[in-house]
Amino acid sequence: MIRVLYISQLAGLEHPQRGGVAEEAARTPGLLALAGIDATLCDAPSAVLPDPRGFDGVIVGGSFGSANAEEPWRVALREWLATWQSVPLFGICGGHQLLARALGGEIEEGTASQHGIYPLALPGVPGWRDRVVELHTDHVKVPPPGAEVWAQDTTCIQALRYGRTRWTVQFHPEMDEDLVMLAAQNGGLTCPWTDLPLAVEGGRALLRHWADAVRCA
Repeated sequence: MIRVLYISQLAGLEHPQRGGVAEEAARTPGLLALAGIDATLCDAPSAVLPDPRGFDGVIVGGSFGSANAEEPWRVALREWLATWQSVPLFGICGGHQLLARALGGEIEEGTASQHGIYPLALPGVPGWRDRVVELHTDHVKVPPPGAEVWAQDTTCIQALRYGRTRWTVQFHPEMDEDLVMLAAQNGGLTCPWTDLPLAVEGGRALLRHWADAVRCA
């Protein structure tokens, strides 16, 4: 396994959905372990962000807030991401947006909602199943300088690469079926979840592929 710092930015201390942080902390390490990732969690709204060089890489999770928001902890996390640009990183949903924003990209708010299972081609990933779990409204409108658009659909940019071991995605490869359905229930989402097992399988394959790239770097 690779040792990874998982940065939670799910909800600020006063956010009405702050209770979801405990659920994330309880479930995420076990799910990432299935992809060969040993995760240590750090809650960005309440903790000091550590030096990431003690880990093999960093994963930045999703968020109920906007990458454009100016809460002090979110500003500090953007600055931290801009500082540690040589560290292997995987950004998920809000993490995808936050890294792009930190490096000079533009985030568009509230115009590209996707909730459910969507088709997506992602070249070069062994075991990829062409389906993804989407749970977002904001999206990367303009990628930052130097970012490679790896995948996009008719709605938005879905994946960016910043080199061999720094990848970000708009969708959720870290979730399993139970966590997706819990998120749907909590969010009052009634969209169809056809092909959910394919999306979960492909997401795990993507995370495993990133872990392999970090291990070989």
